Amino acid sequence: MSYLMLAGSMFKISFGFYFAITAQDHVAAAQRYLGANTTGEAINQGFLGLLVAVALGLLVQIASGVADLSMVYDEEGPE
Repeated sequence: MSYLMLAGSMFKISFGFYFAITAQDHVAAAQRYLGANTTGEAINQGFLGLLVAVALGLLVQIASGVADLSMVYDEEGPE
């Protein structure tokens, strides 16, 4: 899930910069292709999505580590 968010965010950021630099009417391009009012707004949304994807990935890694640790503790028993 976080990888999908990461890919979508990177897509939005990269095309936001691409349209801001190359498009004749970058506002219309952002509204049509990125679903944002301006290219700057699309880039901001992309960075926010990137931040959420990284946070979600970190939480999943932490939860996985805690689950592995609890299984080891259950097998060995309390000491």
